[in-house]
Amino acid sequence: MTHFTHVFKQNYDKRLKLGGESLFGYSKKKLRELYPEKNYTIVGEAKSAKPKKKKTDAAEEKKNDRRIGHLSVDSKSYDLFKLGAHKRAFYRLDGYICVGEDSFVVVHSCRIPFLVTLFVLLALIAVTSVLIVQLLMNPKPPVVINPDHPLPDIDPEIEHLPPSDDDEKVDSNGGGFVSIVYTKDAVVSLATNKATIFYQNPNKSNHSVVIELYLVSGDAEYFLGRTGLIPAGSAIYEIDVSERDANVRAGIYTGLYRLFYYDPITGERAALSSDVTEIQISVNEQ
Repeated sequence: MTHFTHVFKQNYDKRLKLGGESLFGYSKKKLRELYPEKNYTIVGEAKSAKPKKKKTDAAEEKKNDRRIGHLSVDSKSYDLFKLGAHKRAFYRLDGYICVGEDSFVVVHSCRIPFLVTLFVLLALIAVTSVLIVQLLMNPKPPVVINPDHPLPDIDPEIEHLPPSDDDEKVDSNGGGFVSIVYTKDAVVSLATNKATIFYQNPNKSNHSVVIELYLVSGDAEYFLGRTGLIPAGSAIYEIDVSERDANVRAGIYTGLYRLFYYDPITGERAALSSDVTEIQISVNEQ
């Protein structure tokens, strides 16, 4: 193998790294100034990286295929490789060192740490961009805060009462007033799971109402069904009884309406409820 020795020049203009050690050499620009006709010779390449641990025999043999000799710098020896042994995609040209009359060795540094760092940064930028796009395309919905006293949903089966001369709201001095119109009979159909009733909450009422229908047997009460909210000026003529607590057969039963009152503005339920008793409930199979 050929042996070369580093030659120190007074006009070196760049600090290079070789095997982890610093030394002076020529930059690419300086070499062009010195040899505008390019009348110089590149005898080989050297890597700036520190020497690695001993490789396996196969790896060492592959390395020897590319190695052409040694380069001595201040009593230290470095591997010298044939020109083109280090691909430009992974190695950067750092500079040149003189090893004789118009003869130079190219010093390369490895780009791989830089490329890995660049890849990681690009990956982070890509992930961040995707997250930003997702946030812009799917903005976080606002927090839903329920009112202190949410009103029940208005019953979908209500019917609006026609206006009358007696629709003026009653002033109850901050209290509640409900004027109700009802009949004391209800008909339950086991075929449709509906109870037909008659209940009206006139316009002059200043509270909305929810009705619960119960069947009474002795001292026990059995839930049959519940309406939604019945605002003033509306009526309800049908209650769903599919979620009743008792199995009933065709016949006549005694029941009651339990009425709950709600302020239509604040949604607050009145502390008192009232019962309309002695409701006759007729149950039929149809």
